[in-house]
Amino acid sequence: TLTLKMGACGGDLARQTGEFSSLEAWLAFMQDYFDRPGGFAFETSLHGIRMLYDFKGAPTVLGDVSSTDPHLHKRMAEWCAIAQRLAEGPPVITIVLPSEYVLFRTIDGDVVSQADQDWWTEQIVREKQLTRADVSVACQRIEERTFLAIVELQTLREANDFASSHGFWVSRFIGRPARKMQATEKLPGDPFVFRNPSPLVLQVQE
Repeated sequence: TLTLKMGACGGDLARQTGEFSSLEAWLAFMQDYFDRPGGFAFETSLHGIRMLYDFKGAPTVLGDVSSTDPHLHKRMAEWCAIAQRLAEGPPVITIVLPSEYVLFRTIDGDVVSQADQDWWTEQIVREKQLTRADVSVACQRIEERTFLAIVELQTLREANDFASSHGFWVSRFIGRPARKMQATEKLPGDPFVFRNPSPLVLQVQE
């Protein structure tokens, strides 16, 4: 029998919902993690992974695992088996990137053309000794301001390889600034979406 835990657990739920004006606002925020009804997401941090499932519109925790857990691969196999039962096939997931892995920048002005966006990106990533060809960029425009989110392609490829090696298909990646940064920098609340730069090929470990 498969038992699902509704929402985040215990103190995590109190901690996360405390940052929002209401439970409904928190649920709407979390719903952006899923690219389809009944979808899955890996919410990743510098310390581990949380697997989430869209159970009839409610974000549902399937499990948490530390990146240093000696049984990490076993836990991933268990998650994949559960997800396959729920999805009735290979599970498709969104990977939520740690905010520390994403550069968020605000540009005063409407950056409309791809050439302008590439120029701004090139200037921004120079500080990391990268080039435009090394990164993936997501863009949002609000009134007369442009918001860029930039992540290294190598980060996306490594995350995709990890997920696919455990039987998951990665449909997309999303990046969000930390809630405190979002408020102080007046960044958009909607997630920045990055496409998967790698082919959707499963590489299941035996």
